[in-house]
Amino acid sequence: MDIRLLPRQQLKVTPKRIAANHILQLSSQELQEVIDKELEAS
Repeated sequence: MDIRLLPRQQLKVTPKRIAANHILQLSSQELQEVIDKELEAS
C-alpha cells in the first residue's frame, strides 16, 4: 500500500489544547479551587 494514499493526521498543539489537557487532569477539588480563583480575579 502506498503511504501517500493514507490520510495525513496532524495534531496541532495550541495553548488552548494545553490548557484543556491541564484542566482535565485536575481533581474536582483542584478544579473548584481554580474556578474560585478565576471568579475572585474577575
